[in-house]
Amino acid sequence: MGGMAGRRRVGHRLPAPQRLPPLISSARQPKTLGTVIRGMIAPNLNAVSIIRRRLYVVNNTENSITEWDVDTGALVGTIRGSGYGFNNPDTITTCDGNVIIGNNGNDSLTQISLMARKQVRRIAGLSGVMACGGGTLYVADWADFAAMLPV
Repeated sequence: MGGMAGRRRVGHRLPAPQRLPPLISSARQPKTLGTVIRGMIAPNLNAVSIIRRRLYVVNNTENSITEWDVDTGALVGTIRGSGYGFNNPDTITTCDGNVIIGNNGNDSLTQISLMARKQVRRIAGLSGVMACGGGTLYVADWADFAAMLPV
């Protein structure tokens, strides 16, 4: 019988699953970063990045970037519009006061100045997983090559 201790008997009923808490609190405006993160779990959420106490969230089906205050959980704003060249954005990184978005839909990068809230440049033919450091953007492109670009 000693070898049977960890086994389940045939026909044994498992306990009913417990009900999970809702993803979004009943309050209209999230109060904490934890609430914000749980509230953003959605099919259109692809990537996040943080800089200067702000959380930037890529919303690929809406072709936008949502900005949240990490201290209060408040929605700061949304960056969207045809002027940014978003087309199914799916990656993001922050670097030296800029946010850089990879657009899977048109294989491009969009660099936006966070202070001016304006597009700095758009780089066609390059998109993928990104990291930034020392004023250099590193991109591992989906087409199996890597690039290093000054920011």
